[in-house]
Amino acid sequence: MNKQKLYLDIASYIEKHDQISAMTLCNELIENYGFSDKQYSTGRPKLYVEVVLYLEKLMKSEVLKSLEKDQNDCRYEVVSKVLQEPEPIGKENVEDSNDHEDGDMQLSLF
Repeated sequence: MNKQKLYLDIASYIEKHDQISAMTLCNELIENYGFSDKQYSTGRPKLYVEVVLYLEKLMKSEVLKSLEKDQNDCRYEVVSKVLQEPEPIGKENVEDSNDHEDGDMQLSLF
């Protein structure tokens, strides 16, 4: 998966919406942006995990605010439509991502 394209397409989507549903965003990315429609056995798109990870990053950057998270979906309010260009994925970024200020990080998808 081309993460740079994913991030740019998510940014484009955010510019047009005031609220974001991770599931709706995934469906939009699959139907209109050419991302894979492969799914887990639960019916959730495999793209969902990457989408939520990026949306959570945007939440920490105060671009989004969490509205609701449950086992079916994560919903966010758009606080700022100003997004910085995502950093390219490279060896340096992978190494840097292992050094977290908060120690062990945990992500809850709901």
